[in-house]
Amino acid sequence: MAAAADHATPTYDRMKEVKEFDESKIGVKGLAESGITSVPRMFIHSPEALLDLKKPNSQTCTKKTIPLIDLSHFNSPTKRHQLVEQIRDATSTWGFFQVINHGIPKSVLDETINAIKAFHDQPHEVKSKLYNREKERQGVMYSSNWSYCLKGWVWRQRGLRIWGKLVVGHCYPYCPQPDLTVGITSHTDSGLTVLLQNQVGGLQVKHGDEWVDVEPIPGALTVNIGDFIQIISNDNYVSVEHRVLAKASKEPRISVVAFFNVGTQADSDYFGPLPELLSPDKPALYRKFTVPEFFESFFSKGLDSKSIIQKVRL
Repeated sequence: MAAAADHATPTYDRMKEVKEFDESKIGVKGLAESGITSVPRMFIHSPEALLDLKKPNSQTCTKKTIPLIDLSHFNSPTKRHQLVEQIRDATSTWGFFQVINHGIPKSVLDETINAIKAFHDQPHEVKSKLYNREKERQGVMYSSNWSYCLKGWVWRQRGLRIWGKLVVGHCYPYCPQPDLTVGITSHTDSGLTVLLQNQVGGLQVKHGDEWVDVEPIPGALTVNIGDFIQIISNDNYVSVEHRVLAKASKEPRISVVAFFNVGTQADSDYFGPLPELLSPDKPALYRKFTVPEFFESFFSKGLDSKSIIQKVRL
């Protein structure tokens, strides 16, 4: 469950409750397994935020689907151009697409999902030894309440160094009141991400004014373009908002996300729209920026808004 937007009353200190929950190291899964029948107040979103989840079917959860691209002809001299055009169209109109026949055996993908589930199924005493939000840790790190954890990272010393080589295994457990909260709130990603998910579903992508379900396809990988590519492509490709709904399913939603970012760069290295994409008819839409500036903005915003794109747009 994602942290709720602050709508505190004078008698309720939400951040105190979130901090105490984080320090307990029980995690959302442990909370769900404790037998709760209602969502704790710290995870309940405001009526205004929940309104978007309850729009009529004409505006949310439409029957549209994100593009599905078959990579089996990737090395074909005659069909490769067609494949490139499919990817170009998907990235310029949706910002998301799924790929099949990508070369990774389905057995490997299934084993990866099973391994993530097995980790989260371990006793609290085992997982708590790996629970970490602020300190340096090599290899595996375990945490809960993702938006709260992002704000705890010292981004220059830690986030910037690992963000170019990060794989996250999410577990979204049973939610007793999915209409009061969300798995992850609406946000965009900083860079290119590749997602593997099990069959529970819940991921939605915003396309225009509509929210579209990303239906799980066995053996498929989901690709998300992200903010950085939108900027350097000068809006030829788009980074779109997406979210994960809370589910009443007894089977947890498992996802594995690989983040591909630019990694550590010096303060003197500047990025912006690629020069070869610019012309008198289409000048740069973004100013140049450094990678530290880019990630400082990302970590400061948490999971809210597209602040980095708004910040560097001319």
